[in-house]
Amino acid sequence: MPLSTIITGALLDIAKKHAFEVGEKVAHSFKDSATGKHIGQLINYRSQKEYNNIVLFVHGFSGDAAETFGRTPEIILSNPEFDGWDVFSIGHSSDIFPSIGKGLWSVNPDITKISFYLKTLLQHQFGHYDRVAFVAHSMGGLAVQRTILDLSGPDKHKISHLLLFGTPSNGLDKAYWFRFWNTQVKDLSSKSDFIIKLRNDWNTQFNNKIPFAFKTIAGSKDDFVSVTSSLQAICLFND
Repeated sequence: MPLSTIITGALLDIAKKHAFEVGEKVAHSFKDSATGKHIGQLINYRSQKEYNNIVLFVHGFSGDAAETFGRTPEIILSNPEFDGWDVFSIGHSSDIFPSIGKGLWSVNPDITKISFYLKTLLQHQFGHYDRVAFVAHSMGGLAVQRTILDLSGPDKHKISHLLLFGTPSNGLDKAYWFRFWNTQVKDLSSKSDFIIKLRNDWNTQFNNKIPFAFKTIAGSKDDFVSVTSSLQAICLFND
């Protein structure tokens, strides 16, 4: 069974089982956002010297490395089809508060800076892997797309899978009205320079043929990220 199918199934199953916990998780994420908990956290679920492949989870806006993907990393570790794959979850600074200044509220890095952080990890800490599979949620999917575009040829060829969950690849219409709230919200706007450049660069580089396994999944009841932004913004043709 393809790797992308296994991960997709695991995440969807978890979403169904734990739908009743949504309110609690939102409150918990809000608290962690306010306190700066988990910022920059890098969780090592499995790292074996003999393994040449890696699955990297990247959370989204106001999420964190530990909880966004639920038990999915554990499910992967228990599946023999993932033998040979190390598993990490990458945390980055993202909160829902306004960027007013260090000392009052933490200043969020823009999405381009997050993508540069991911690129640095790929080139140094994870540079010895032959294949890299990204699983990203929400804004994390935008950062990963930017990272892939900015990789050099040899590093770009290592990307084997990209799975996006609820990622607004064409931006958010609603974010435009809150673009002054913080830097990440500004980047999320469908009219932002970041989104416009991301889509132009993606179309130019891949020219309707994505050279890795790719899936994008939208939430049918997501009132914030539209199905159109999740599913129709990226070409779906694979080599």
